[in-house]
Amino acid sequence: MSLKPRHQWMADLVYSSLVLNPSATRDEEAPVAGGPAAVGGAAVPQAAGTSTSSAGYKKTEDCFREYSNSKRINEFLDGKSRRNHLFFYFQRPDLLNESGDFVDSSAEPRIIITTGEQERLKGKACWFLRLCPEDKPIKLEIGSDSDLLFGEISATPLASLNTSLTDVFLPLVSRAVGDKDGRAINSDPGGLSGGLSNSAPPQLSAGNGMGAIGMDGKSATEGGVSLSLFSD
Repeated sequence: MSLKPRHQWMADLVYSSLVLNPSATRDEEAPVAGGPAAVGGAAVPQAAGTSTSSAGYKKTEDCFREYSNSKRINEFLDGKSRRNHLFFYFQRPDLLNESGDFVDSSAEPRIIITTGEQERLKGKACWFLRLCPEDKPIKLEIGSDSDLLFGEISATPLASLNTSLTDVFLPLVSRAVGDKDGRAINSDPGGLSGGLSNSAPPQLSAGNGMGAIGMDGKSATEGGVSLSLFSD
């Protein structure tokens, strides 16, 4: 199966985010001629449609072409999946041991495509998020537009959420949205950094299931830890 510009864009990002440098060491797989380049120590995705001689990049493309993965990705892009997001992990698959516990298998790390509801997250992951009506197909002939966003998350999603809200979203929201009196929303992150407690039980998110955000929009939980997003 030939990859459309949208598939190619996604493969470029997955490779640069996860496969090129999966364990934060520059020695595991270096950029090669014709492949994604490194600028300032960070991997830069190659332009959609270009080729690379990297074995890792070829495996990434092959993953996108594999029938079950291709079907899942295309259903997601067509708006036919149950979720509006799709995660990509690069890690060893899980194995159920004799005690009934999930442990790492001895297989080589591989790309795992998931909604995040079954597989354990063991390292950095990346995700794609639909920002268009549920029944609207994402255009495959366009590499990137505002209908589909890309992001990354660490092995500790709650910490990623806290940092993202504090350092990225709250400053933007505070400047873009005001209250009824025209005053800016308070962007003091104290309610974020000071809202951790060990008393709340784990809970699943409402809506699209991207994270553990409470239905009140003010709290998040992970592994029995609760994060208060906004103070009352």
